[in-house]
Amino acid sequence: MKSKWILATTGAMAATALVCSATAASAASKATKIGFSTDGTRIRAKADMKSAVVGTGYRSHSVTGYCMALDGDAWMAKLKDNTTGVSGWSYIGNLSGTGKLPYC
Repeated sequence: MKSKWILATTGAMAATALVCSATAASAASKATKIGFSTDGTRIRAKADMKSAVVGTGYRSHSVTGYCMALDGDAWMAKLKDNTTGVSGWSYIGNLSGTGKLPYC
């Protein structure tokens, strides 16, 4: 009986891993070209307006957006600044083209 339980648990864990992988893959496949609408836009480490700044975005930069999350009253977008290679989060009020981003 114990071996059946272990096999069932292992199968459930594998199924969970596949679902998580599929979710991450689908979020990555919905990458959207967005842009910085203001120069000097802060790119933060987390979806939090108080999080450490890891980079700065400018209107001339190429940007890929992945998803949006709510931080209190502020919507943040997960993005990658392709010009500098910096990934992080920025306030969507300083971004353009975020209307098609899914929720994280």
